[in-house]
Amino acid sequence: MTMKWLWVSIFLLSFPWAARAQEPASIRERLEALHVSFSPEGFIEQIRRGDADRVSLFLEAGMSPNVQDKSGRPALIWAAGNGQVAVIEQLLQRGADLCGAGGRAQSALLWAASNGRTEAAHALLKAGGRTCEKDKTRMTSVVGAAANGYAETLKLLLEKLDDVTYDEKAGALAAAAERGHLEVIRLLLEAGVDVDAKTARGATPLGGAALRGRAEAVQLLLDRGANPNATADLHQTVLGAAAEGGHLDIVKTLLARGARADGAALRGAARAGYADIVSTLLDAGVDPNAGTFDGETSLLQATAAKKIPVVALLIARGANLNAKTLTDDTPLLLAAGYGEPALIALLLKNGADVQARGKEGRTALMQAALSGNGEAVNLLIRGGAEVDAQDEMGKTAAVYAKERGHAEVAQVLAKAEKEAAPSEEKLNVERVQNPAPPAETDRTDSDEAAGAGR
Repeated sequence: MTMKWLWVSIFLLSFPWAARAQEPASIRERLEALHVSFSPEGFIEQIRRGDADRVSLFLEAGMSPNVQDKSGRPALIWAAGNGQVAVIEQLLQRGADLCGAGGRAQSALLWAASNGRTEAAHALLKAGGRTCEKDKTRMTSVVGAAANGYAETLKLLLEKLDDVTYDEKAGALAAAAERGHLEVIRLLLEAGVDVDAKTARGATPLGGAALRGRAEAVQLLLDRGANPNATADLHQTVLGAAAEGGHLDIVKTLLARGARADGAALRGAARAGYADIVSTLLDAGVDPNAGTFDGETSLLQATAAKKIPVVALLIARGANLNAKTLTDDTPLLLAAGYGEPALIALLLKNGADVQARGKEGRTALMQAALSGNGEAVNLLIRGGAEVDAQDEMGKTAAVYAKERGHAEVAQVLAKAEKEAAPSEEKLNVERVQNPAPPAETDRTDSDEAAGAGR
């Protein structure tokens, strides 16, 4: 036998042995020897570590490329999120589902983009990962990259994709502005995205930046032509968003750039308790008594939110103490209902009507009795509240306290009623001191009586 055929024979004899050495069972033994469990959890762990060699062993031993962790997250998403291009390629070669979202409605491309894994995103794009993002109104790779500030990844997506929709662009700019990612904002604006682009829920980039206190983003957007009087969302202006968010510097910037100060912004700042912003808006000319269609004023909302410094400020700046809502609430009635002595004292000190009637004819004293706060009840009594006043149902404050189980408050009110009620002795004294005038007689009857006497 020639040397050539000898080597051929040796190769043929050794080939079955080599094949048998790579059988799944043998590979699993090798993994076990490395203290690696051949299980979905063990597989995911190797992907998380980025160990492409061990991932390859798992796949050769029969592990499914679409295996999920306990939370339902597929292997490909783990590889994409960690930017492991070699692992991504192995999984795809073995048939991993590009759109296997594990019930999460999220794709591998989205995970790569949202984590700034530019190379992984590129690999997934080449494999057709964009086809998994059919609903462009939801979170997509473009929005994910923008939201997390990954300008390089976003630039790749904008260069490679020709199907980026208006909603995606608007959503991307809004997300970047909300989080203050200046580089991403510039990139999107330079790519032609409208600076005032609105999302499906009506949000604008400037509104999101103002609400979240992103002063630099607000300045950048205004410099690029953003409308300072645009809406932040379907229910609020940009100024209102900044005011309610407590961002004084942004409020001042917006006012300086032409934002219209209005009652809505004032109410937002008042109920949130930002006295400095309330003062700034009042200085800008907002009417302290500007209200909603149902009569809610800034003072009412600050009272309802128990913001005492703001309540004091609004009173000092001319807010109507006795303004009523459509449901007949006044600031004092609200404060009494909450059982807030400090608010009650402040309102009474400044002249709030202690006898004002609210829903079903209830007084502030009745509201305080319902709250069970004894200090509030005593304040109102000392402030001149009529303890025996009845509502439309004929109930007094004492009755309400008793019904609610506020025994001590009920006793205080019952005692006050008794002291307020005139005693029989007092009535007799009043009769002696103030006798009733004699009744006038009928003139005709008197004349007839005189004639009969003659």
